[in-house]
Amino acid sequence: MKKFILFIFSFLFSCVSTNTNIKPVVTKQSKSVATTTAAAASQKINWQNHTDSIYVQAEVFKKVVLMYFSSDTCKPCVTFEETILKDNDIIEKINKNFVPVLVKHHGNDENFNFEQFEKYIKLYNVKSIPTVIALLPNKEAIWHLSAFTFSLTKENFSELLELAVIINNLSNSNLQISSK
Repeated sequence: MKKFILFIFSFLFSCVSTNTNIKPVVTKQSKSVATTTAAAASQKINWQNHTDSIYVQAEVFKKVVLMYFSSDTCKPCVTFEETILKDNDIIEKINKNFVPVLVKHHGNDENFNFEQFEKYIKLYNVKSIPTVIALLPNKEAIWHLSAFTFSLTKENFSELLELAVIINNLSNSNLQISSK
C-alpha cells in the first residue's frame, strides 16, 4: 500500500504545470465568472473542533479528516492561512471532501485549554506548527505535513488534497492493494 501511495504522490507532483505564459481571455462569460468569484471571496472553511464524532462523521459521509494545527503567534501559520487557505478553490475542495478540524493555540486567550491542545499535539505526533494531517475515517494517516519543510504552493496543496480523496475513495471501495 505504501508503494502505491508513494507512486500516486510522485505522479501527481510530476504533473504540475509550470507554464506561466497563459494569458486570460476576457469575455462576457469570464466577467460573469469573475463577479461570481469575487462574491465567493467571503467563503470560509467550515472548521470544526476536535471531538470523537469527527471520525464518525467522516465514515458516514465518506470524507477524509483534515487536521490543521496552528497558533495565533505563528508567522508561517498566518501566511498559510492568508494565502493558501483563503483560496476559493482550496476552500471549496476542503468543504466538499473533508471534515476540517482546527486545533489552534490561542496564546492571548485567558480561557484557552492548553492541556487539551497539548493532548492533541501528542496524540497526532505534531512536532512543529503549522502541521496539516489527512486521515482516513479509521484514523490512518494519509499524509502528514509538518512545518512545511518544502515550498508549499496552492497547486501542491491542492494536489495533496486530491491525493487524499483518491486514497479515501480506494479505501471505501474495499479494493485490496498489495505492496508486493
